[in-house]
Amino acid sequence: MGQLDSGADNRDSVVFRSLRDPGLLKGKCGRCAYRDVCGGSRARAYAMTRDYLAAGPACAFMPTSRVGFVSG
Repeated sequence: MGQLDSGADNRDSVVFRSLRDPGLLKGKCGRCAYRDVCGGSRARAYAMTRDYLAAGPACAFMPTSRVGFVSG
């Protein structure tokens, strides 16, 4: 038997591609200046809302906007 690459199918799935794109995050996570480095808790968002791109329900940070934010 050959070696299996168990992650090959997952890397290209719609779900995993969307998880890697912070521009798809919703709610305050989508507006947050830290979304590129934080991303919120996708597991908690899914557990609470059944939407893995929803805002992280346990985050206390309240972003005002992304206007003027400069990404590095």
